[in-house]
Amino acid sequence: MEYYVLFPNHNNGLHLYRSLKKAQIKATIVPTPRRASSCCGISLLIPKDAIDVVNQCVKAENIDIIDIVALPKISNPLRDKFC
Repeated sequence: MEYYVLFPNHNNGLHLYRSLKKAQIKATIVPTPRRASSCCGISLLIPKDAIDVVNQCVKAENIDIIDIVALPKISNPLRDKFC
C-alpha cells in the first residue's frame, strides 16, 4: 500500500512538506493520483509508520488536509518509459 496526504491547495502541501523535513520524516511531493481524489494537484507520499507523526504535525502547525488515503501500489512496467 502507498499512503497519500491530500490537500485543498498546494500551499498546505508545501507547508506540511517543510514541517516534515524539519522533523526528519520522509515525505515525497507527488502528483495526486486520480483514483484518490480530484483535489489539489499535489499530495505527499508518506510511509505507513509516519501517519501518526504526520497527524500530530498537521494539528501542531494548523495545516488543512483533506485526508490520508491508502491505495494499493500499481506496478506497471511500461509506466514512465519513453524509449
